[in-house]
Amino acid sequence: VRSGNNERLYFATLRSKPKSTVNTHYFCTDDEFVYENFYADFGPLNLAMLYRYCCKLNKKLKSFTLTRKRIVHYTSFDQRKRSNAAVLIGAYAVIYLKKTPEEAYRALISGSNASYLPFRDASFGNCTYNLTVLDCLQGIRKALQHGFFDFETFDVDEYEHYERVENGDLNWIVPGKFLAFSGPHPKTKIENGYPLHAPEAYFPYFRKQNVTTIIRLNKKIYDAKRFTDAGFDHYDLFFVDGSTPNDIITRRFLHICESTEGAVAVHCKGKGLPFLKLTSLVLPVTSPHVFLLSSVFYVMSLFPSVYPAFSRRSYQCVWQEAISSNIEHVSAD
Repeated sequence: VRSGNNERLYFATLRSKPKSTVNTHYFCTDDEFVYENFYADFGPLNLAMLYRYCCKLNKKLKSFTLTRKRIVHYTSFDQRKRSNAAVLIGAYAVIYLKKTPEEAYRALISGSNASYLPFRDASFGNCTYNLTVLDCLQGIRKALQHGFFDFETFDVDEYEHYERVENGDLNWIVPGKFLAFSGPHPKTKIENGYPLHAPEAYFPYFRKQNVTTIIRLNKKIYDAKRFTDAGFDHYDLFFVDGSTPNDIITRRFLHICESTEGAVAVHCKGKGLPFLKLTSLVLPVTSPHVFLLSSVFYVMSLFPSVYPAFSRRSYQCVWQEAISSNIEHVSAD
């Protein structure tokens, strides 16, 4: 598959490792960028890995020693690795070669290339809905259009620092507005080798980032007064983890977010499936944000450290569920 830049960039699926030649440079990232699965989930790779891939590819395309060579990103016939590799180079085409998601995807499936294994959620059993390579590329495009990420200013070290459980297990979903973080506990401690954080552990970062409002979606584990006494607004909007919030909860969530000047930090027991349920339901199905949210777990962080996080679900399932259930768009009105 050829993709722009004077047709120097190629993508190939090969059964064996090729040797670079005078005219062609081969490289593979299958064992360099590896998804941390929970159960049967296998990707897509997170935003930091995409960033590092793009830096790597940009360096190759600008290299003086490779100037006259074709650059071939090759992957194996392992269906999981192949899909992850396709998203990487497809996203590069969208971000740097200014291809539309459809153009990039057409290049990926042209010629003798077979279809790509769709991504799935991390639950037990069968996955009801799939997240395709094209879905991911459309999510990338929408994120770019709405300024949800920009690799010119992206801080990969900060991203990788805060996604780790010991450093708060948090990530921006919409920069400056929505932050997802792991549910606080009564005390900061290590339990069965797993770091737990008290509300106070988040105060310095929240104040620095102008987070003014906390929304809890799970049952009460800590006293909300610990946030309110520190000057934060705190709201409880409980609904069963993994379920769909009712209209009352959805309207209240929307009202809180629209009336809050600062950023809103949202958590459930883990991180954020209920949060994604809410944000997908308050947007109309035709909204471009919905298509972003369907793959936001890829675009905005993927939280590889904790199961109940964005990375552990296929959010295609979320808005597809909303559509199939005929849930109407709700607004503050």
